Amino acid sequence: MAQLTGGVFETKGWLVAHERQAAKAFKIESIPLAVAGEREWTDTALIWG
Repeated sequence: MAQLTGGVFETKGWLVAHERQAAKAFKIESIPLAVAGEREWTDTALIWG
């Protein structure tokens, strides 16, 4: 059971690192853009806070 737990722990760490690396590849360095839908969009603290 301890080997399974260690493997799961290592895999979780690898997945987190992989997703961070993938997110950096798609990060856009520009002006932030807020997209509003059906929810309350006039509360700027919710968007920018």
